[in-house]
Amino acid sequence: MPGFANLDEVPARPEFAYLLTRKNVTATLIDRMAAKGVKRVLFKSMMLVDEVTLERCKPLGIQTAVASPMTALGGSFH
Repeated sequence: MPGFANLDEVPARPEFAYLLTRKNVTATLIDRMAAKGVKRVLFKSMMLVDEVTLERCKPLGIQTAVASPMTALGGSFH
């Protein structure tokens, strides 16, 4: 599975994103991700996202989860 350092580098319309960014960066990405077609976002921990950003996702139609990939997606992810 490829990773991208910049949202603009993503060639397709991804349905799912796993974010590992600082809170202040994460907040700036939500609207751009919605415009790109992202429907679900996984945040590794509450250290990377705040409640305001999670609430911002709802009206944009983005489902969110805060968990490690192994917990959220199962052991086969790693």
